Amino acid sequence: MTGSGKTEIYMRAIDWAVQNDQQAIVLVPEIALTPQTVRRFAARFPGRVAILHSRLTDGERYDTWRRAREGLFDIVVGPRSALFVPFPNLGVIVVDEEHDPSYKQTPPVPPPYYHARELAIKLGELTGALVILGSATPDLVSYHRAKSGRYQLLELPRRVMGHRQRIASQESRLQLIGHYIHDGQDPDDALTIPLPPIEVVDLRQELRAGNRSIFSRALQTALDETLARGEQAILFLNRRGTNSFVICRDCGHTLKCPKCAVPLTYHRPGLLLACHHCGHKEPQPSDCPNCGSKRIKYFGLGTEELEEQVAQRWPEARIVRWDRDTTAGRDAHENLLASFINHESDVLVGTQMIAKGLDLPLVTLVGIVSADVSLGLPDYRTGERAFQLLAQVAGRAGRGLLGARSFCRRISRSITPFRRRPSMILLASTSRRFASAPNTACPRFGGWHGWRWCITTRPWRRRRRRSWPPICAGTFWRRS
Repeated sequence: MTGSGKTEIYMRAIDWAVQNDQQAIVLVPEIALTPQTVRRFAARFPGRVAILHSRLTDGERYDTWRRAREGLFDIVVGPRSALFVPFPNLGVIVVDEEHDPSYKQTPPVPPPYYHARELAIKLGELTGALVILGSATPDLVSYHRAKSGRYQLLELPRRVMGHRQRIASQESRLQLIGHYIHDGQDPDDALTIPLPPIEVVDLRQELRAGNRSIFSRALQTALDETLARGEQAILFLNRRGTNSFVICRDCGHTLKCPKCAVPLTYHRPGLLLACHHCGHKEPQPSDCPNCGSKRIKYFGLGTEELEEQVAQRWPEARIVRWDRDTTAGRDAHENLLASFINHESDVLVGTQMIAKGLDLPLVTLVGIVSADVSLGLPDYRTGERAFQLLAQVAGRAGRGLLGARSFCRRISRSITPFRRRPSMILLASTSRRFASAPNTACPRFGGWHGWRWCITTRPWRRRRRRSWPPICAGTFWRRS
């Protein structure tokens, strides 16, 4: 479960290693998570934490490697490349958000190609280090290995927000009323908070009602209320650019990348078409390269267009966009995150980069635009990964003192009703109160136990029936 206290477990394990003169590696899936993670660990272990990632200069990376080999610090935080830091006495390896595909190095990144999670497990075997794989939405393969006894399974089924005295102090200082409870199964004075409810909106019904906006009426109302209270919101769309593909209306030709054969994405700011796989770019066409027609049409919605639509609908809102196009600079991730945490903006529009482990205490609303955009891909893991992504981004709501108040909602927009998407039943697990939401395909699978049934039983039976990994090993051949 998101917000269940995984980081505290990491830090206690690392504290044990440091006290025994050992070192630790903490892996995060994205460079964007590195600054926030470093701050949290540096507060607990001052002067003992270093950072390593590809945005550093060669000299900075060399200096980090040298100091690690000499034992001048105890903890290094970074993405998958940080796994190769030459610590002399490695004691703990943490793989946070272990389900994330970013841990697997694939083209267009140059070789060698490897999976950091599997490499961390092997490194732990060679060095005797403790390996911790943490995730609120674990990979099905990892979960199966844990259930079969290969890993030790530790479950955190409640969202633990802090000690009773700490919460009371914050409520008094900020003059807020928290919505925390003390579960009888919670240890000592730990306070928990329920997950916010989910509301699923069928866009077909919105169209029938005359709403042709990209924002459903429920999302517009919720965002109006959130902005009026001076709180923050996240709008998630896992598509970069302005439009996701370009088509000729006369001959039906789709403009594709000459290298990857995937549809090119239109970026209005630069008036260009770009491939997000290999980096190929070309200018915006004035006519169809196939038939010469001038009737070029742009379809699909990206974060650039979403940002513009939000600015038009809520002109008073301060908006910031977080995707790969806005974080190209060295310190762009850290500056953007600090700006949002300091409440210098009200609405965060972003792709999957905002769905991974960020702790944003003033966010009380998450709107998932086009929730079914991740489905329909030719991959047996599509349903699993779609659930992981949606559950993670939904988990950014209600993590601070404002908690899961009645107005704190996570709203999913989908043009395809979930009732016809069996894999999307998995979304029901992210809230015990999902049963009250409309268009719910499977209301009885709310809560933690529902999550375990949905994410393990149904996909697992399908994999066993079709001999998909991890039932058997699979080899993928890439032909070029």
